[in-house]
Amino acid sequence: MAMNAIYLNLLKSVLAHARPGDESRRLRTVALGYPDLIATANEVRSVFPSLKDDAFVVRQDAAQIAMRHGAKGALAAVLDSDVLFKSLALDVDYIDVAPERGIERQVDLNEPLPADMVSRYDLAIDTGTLEHCFNVGQAFKNVAEMMAVGGVILQAAPLNRYNHGFWNFSPTAYHDFYSENGFELLYLKGWAGGLSGQFQEFGVDPVGGFRNAPENAALLCVCQKKEQRPVRWPTQFKYRASQKHPNENTTA
Repeated sequence: MAMNAIYLNLLKSVLAHARPGDESRRLRTVALGYPDLIATANEVRSVFPSLKDDAFVVRQDAAQIAMRHGAKGALAAVLDSDVLFKSLALDVDYIDVAPERGIERQVDLNEPLPADMVSRYDLAIDTGTLEHCFNVGQAFKNVAEMMAVGGVILQAAPLNRYNHGFWNFSPTAYHDFYSENGFELLYLKGWAGGLSGQFQEFGVDPVGGFRNAPENAALLCVCQKKEQRPVRWPTQFKYRASQKHPNENTTA
């Protein structure tokens, strides 16, 4: 999992939704796994120009992480995500089924959420985790239950990346689950491209069929919890009676 330049741009918008009018308010944040930051210092500065120099710390294991992601050149100087998050006023709990850095809390999203994590967080950062959870419905439920009312989720997942994880996701999974469970869908787009260079953003139908998505593409989804509801499993939108297509009323 990794944060690249396009993910950082979306994160900047998400922070504005999570703390409108108060950029200094610290956000209780959960990261699903430790997200590697595969963006150059210049790319990070272009998104967050007010960051001080001490926000840019190269990880001690940068060479290993760069090799994992195939990052070369300036991208190989992998910056420390935790230092960046602290500089952005995020108080982050990292969770993972197999702690790698030693700072993660061991949480298996295939299983019900620990009680002390329910309704706790203002922000969830997921650079690509749920596709690796076989019990994917429980994983979606856990993410929804983590959020306080007003909290914002930023998720990435594969659209057509075969054997990257157990699953590839259709946009309707995000639309149907979150709209059924008290969330407002703020953004749902596809994107393709490598770690650097030109990224291609493309529209996806949130509930209807579509074709010709670029190869090796991903989905990026942002949603905000508007009300507290018990989580329920949705019926797929196209099988619901008397439903208007969401594009008739929303730009998501």
